Amino acid sequence: MIKRVIKSWTKNEIELLKQYRKQNIPLENYFNTFNRSIHAIEAKLNELGIKYEPKIKRWTNKELEIIKEMVLNKKTDDEIAKYFNKPIYCISSIRLRKLNLFSCNTNFWGNEEVETFKTLIKNELTAKEIAQKINRSLGAIYNKARELNLKIKEERKIWTDDELNLIKEKRNQGIELNKIKEQYFPEIPLLTLYAVCQKHKIYAMEIWTQEKINLLITLVKDNITIGKIKSNLKLGYRTIYRKVK
Repeated sequence: MIKRVIKSWTKNEIELLKQYRKQNIPLENYFNTFNRSIHAIEAKLNELGIKYEPKIKRWTNKELEIIKEMVLNKKTDDEIAKYFNKPIYCISSIRLRKLNLFSCNTNFWGNEEVETFKTLIKNELTAKEIAQKINRSLGAIYNKARELNLKIKEERKIWTDDELNLIKEKRNQGIELNKIKEQYFPEIPLLTLYAVCQKHKIYAMEIWTQEKINLLITLVKDNITIGKIKSNLKLGYRTIYRKVK
């Protein structure tokens, strides 16, 4: 079995954790100190046999109004977190879950822009063409189309036999798909190339020499992490996992 990397608790961290509990500091304030999830901290407390009572602080209506006002005034989650002395993930969560607000980094759509967007879709422009027209990312275009329940004209590339044979040849040489994209198809999304390979059953030939197999066995026996095994063998994670299995 391949070794997984687990962040261990140091003696200093454990001592500090004990001190925090003696001072009755709320668990939600531990995040910035230990850089661990609440679940990980609770698990460690249980392991050490330290009793605690989880206290969930409810946000007051006044606090929610302050957060809302700060978001509308283009304050970042980090700035709001510092104002309330809370971890940033608490602010992000309450902003989206409770207030249904986006952060100030979000580029909101204006009414005029939405109308232009609808017109461009009606005129059967592709997502790429719309993105260039209104200076938005493709992700933003597709998200807005879903939100408005609109269908964007699909732009499908017709792959020639020469292109498919080129991909097959390079894959058989063991060249990774992202390298093929960078060199030969820079305009094509990587996910599209993956889909093309699946559709036309183009798979990389896994060239496992006896030397590589012996090295893999040695590395696994020595409890070397998957990341270091990947670096040594210069193969993908899935290829290594399949061979180990």
